[in-house]
Amino acid sequence: MGKKLTSQQLADAATAAGFEARAVRAIIKVETGGSGYDKTTGYLLIQFEPSWFRRLLPKATTQAIAAAATADAKKTATPAQAALLHDWLTTQANVVEGQAKERLAFDAACRIDKRVADLSTSWGLPQMMGFNHKACGLASVEALVESFRQSEANQLTAMLRFIKSKPPLAAALRRKDWGVFAYYYNGAGYKAFNYDKRLAKAYASLA
Repeated sequence: MGKKLTSQQLADAATAAGFEARAVRAIIKVETGGSGYDKTTGYLLIQFEPSWFRRLLPKATTQAIAAAATADAKKTATPAQAALLHDWLTTQANVVEGQAKERLAFDAACRIDKRVADLSTSWGLPQMMGFNHKACGLASVEALVESFRQSEANQLTAMLRFIKSKPPLAAALRRKDWGVFAYYYNGAGYKAFNYDKRLAKAYASLA
């Protein structure tokens, strides 16, 4: 079976989960336009989130970064400290970029802490944050990434498990209450990105 998700697979999975296939397609359309992989490289689509990387790093690592910054200001940084600081600044400069720049930031984060980089990144068709792996039915973030690499069908399954794990989110999707859905799926700042309106527009366009 191929890595790409078929319309029939999506319809079957959505129906089995108790959701309208059209509504599920609307989410995917807004998140990634319908592909879980970069069309140029074939890699999983990612969005590295600097704020989550800052939040999830161990204290010892943040202290090492602070020490590297202090040493750099005094021009006493070791090569290792200079490399650490360079990688840190690369991660924190990331915004919503094309996949080439996302990968630069993500790779820099991996050199600092691979697991935290994975946790702090959204993956594949549903742009699912790595730290949501348990709600997706996967034991670890590493398992999530590997599952997502295998197929878009796996990505869809994980997304539907995540939605069903949060009753208000699942109920909002069944009602097509895009504002409530956006709040639980995209976060409290969803209005800044018109996420609810984009979902409604995508749903209407799929009629």
